Parts: sequence; C-alpha cells; structure tokens
Amino acid sequence: MHTIDGLEGMGIFMKQMLVEINRGAPAAGQLTDILKEYQTGKYKTILFHIFSGVADEAGLVQLAREIEQYFGTELIAGTMSAGEIKDGMMIEPGVLVSAILFERSDISILRIDGVKGNEIAIGKRVREALDAVPDLKAAELLFPGTEADTEHMYAEISRCRKDIDIFGGYPGGHKLNSPEHFIFDGSGAMYDTMLVITYAGKDLHFDMDKSIGWISLGMPSRVCQLMI
Repeated sequence: MHTIDGLEGMGIFMKQMLVEINRGAPAAGQLTDILKEYQTGKYKTILFHIFSGVADEAGLVQLAREIEQYFGTELIAGTMSAGEIKDGMMIEPGVLVSAILFERSDISILRIDGVKGNEIAIGKRVREALDAVPDLKAAELLFPGTEADTEHMYAEISRCRKDIDIFGGYPGGHKLNSPEHFIFDGSGAMYDTMLVITYAGKDLHFDMDKSIGWISLGMPSRVCQLMI
C-alpha cells in the first residue's frame, strides 16, 4: 500500500479521483468530473492507473486510448487486478480508473520490452535510468509475468540510490494461476514488458507500508436476521 503526498505548510499538492467504469457506456462521459478538475489549471501532471478484474483485452486497450484522446496524455498504466477497492470496500470484478493530479511533481513512464531472458541487463538499465532522474522520490514497477528471473532483475534495480522508494505489483487477476496477467496502455496489451513509473519533485513525499495476512475492509456491520 502506498500514499503519495506533497506537503508545504498546509498546502496539498496532489489529488486522487476514482471512477468505477460502466463498460456499456463511453468512457468520456464517465470521466467528466476528473476532466473538470484537471482543467482548473492548478495541476502540472495527471497520471492514470486502470485496474481491471475482467480480462477484456480489446476493451481495456480501447479505454486507455479514449483516456489518451480525452485528456491528451500518455501517462496511463493499466494492469489486471485481483481486487478493485473503492471507498474502502471491495467492488464486484470490474474496471476502476484512478487519476492522480499533481500540482508540482514530474511524472514519467518508461516502457521496457523484451524482459524475459534479459533480466539482469534490464535491471541494470532500469537502475541507471532511476539514478539519472533529478529529485526522484519513488519508482513504481509493473511487470506481468513470473516466468522471468525477477529475483536477479529486482536485485539489480535495488542497487539504485537509497533515497528512492521502489514499489509495484504483479497483475495476477482474480483467478488463481490465471494466464491472463497482462499490463496495458493505449498501444496494446503487454505480456513481456515492464512499465516503470517515476515520481519526482522536491516537495513530493512518499509514505509506504505493507501488510501480511487478512485485514477487514468496509464499514462494521451486524447480522440482525437469518432467513432460511
């Protein structure tokens, strides 16, 4: 779990907005609140994540393309998800769009193809790229497969500057051992590509945490009647 915030005095320099997508309707009409906020002129950058619990490859790529056209940005990272959470509760398997709007931070996405079989070289390439970004605070890694030698690749990446936080995820999908664990953007679905999202800025602060085991989600409730 991670949260991103930029703080100076009492100023907050980022905002996150979530939209659960109705796949039967055009995306543009469902993202108007995000566009309205983005067009206030307060923000320098907008970053989209698309989390999908459905393996509709063509539909997801089309959604990413619509976001590209609607917002004029290619800062989009899509991934299969094993659980989409909104308002602190797990939703039915579907598609969730997250938009993070930054007032000051510099965000970029590096795409690296052909990872499998080149893991150590790819790890070195990523490490060198991260070390070269000024004021880099964190990097998010999205990679769709466990077939690669990720241990040695991530070991190489972890040799980057120690003030850079590294986090990320593996798009496993809702079904255990599902072969449908791709990442995607407007160019298509990717099965052997790593997306590296960089978060840089002097005022940017990362708060990272993790949990192991089960934790409760949603509001406390009480069973008051049992129907048989």
